[in-house]
Amino acid sequence: MFSNHLKIILTNYIIPSFFLYIFYVNNINKEFMFIRVLLMVACVGAIGTLICMLNPSINEIYKMTILKLDTDNFLLEGFRGFGFSTALTSGYGYTQGALVALGVYYRKENKWFYLFIPFVFMSAIFNARTGAIIAVFGIILCFVKQRVSIGSFVLFIIFSIIILNIQSVIEQFINRIGLDANASKWIGAFFSEIEDTKVGGLASSATGSALFDNMILWPENALSWILGCGQDIFKVGFHSGGHSDVGYIRQLNYGGLIYISILYSYVFYMIKRLFQHKHSFFAWFFLISVLILNIKSSFLWYQGGVFGLYLLIYYYLIYSDTYNNSNYIATYQK
Repeated sequence: MFSNHLKIILTNYIIPSFFLYIFYVNNINKEFMFIRVLLMVACVGAIGTLICMLNPSINEIYKMTILKLDTDNFLLEGFRGFGFSTALTSGYGYTQGALVALGVYYRKENKWFYLFIPFVFMSAIFNARTGAIIAVFGIILCFVKQRVSIGSFVLFIIFSIIILNIQSVIEQFINRIGLDANASKWIGAFFSEIEDTKVGGLASSATGSALFDNMILWPENALSWILGCGQDIFKVGFHSGGHSDVGYIRQLNYGGLIYISILYSYVFYMIKRLFQHKHSFFAWFFLISVLILNIKSSFLWYQGGVFGLYLLIYYYLIYSDTYNNSNYIATYQK
């Protein structure tokens, strides 16, 4: 687990610094230009997902040869990962969902992205259903934070109609391309859980029931509460109660209250700085993402992926403000 944290430092902190250097060397020093690069990456990823959905044999070869899924893992989750990426069933889907929201927020500067929104959204929902939830919350936040013009209001109405009818649209799409029966069942369960959540709350859905009934595993002794057990209880064998998917619980058991206090102090420090630099949309979107994604997974432990994406955006926004500050430029020119 310690080696995993070293990888997180490399992928989430050192590599983004290199990318920031590349961006500024190539004069990508405006927000919309920076986001445009990210949206292009999302579109490439979505095309890869579409290729794998239309050609299951290509998808299977990629998983077995590049990702090297063993037989058990392939049977368990092979039916719900489409695309050319690592962490298809988690980080990739979450990232695509987040980029849908960013594309809507920067829609005036990236009107071309309208054509790709359905495909990027599809690449989220067919890989990690929670990614679709992030996209929806992000789009709602866009319309709350921005002054809604007539065109934007029409877009919002169209989006709402699509969301309300997306189950039938996706089911028709699945039938047309002949998607794997397990994948079809998995997608259908997602909409059933949404209905259950609307009626009885999150805990009444199948996923919510599994997470909150069976996976709330508190530290087993006083020392573990303070310092943790040093193990990720996502794996079986490190807790007498079983294992857990819940990010908050995994982090608490791993490092105790001391570790989790440091971890979330850093997160809220980042959010505070975003508010201070007048990037309130990203501050709220980051907070919402942390709250949601850290329920179903250990969001803050991702090597790259969606947490790496948010950190890259955070670094860019904060340091571009510094770079473009008139006092800084004047000092630099001297």
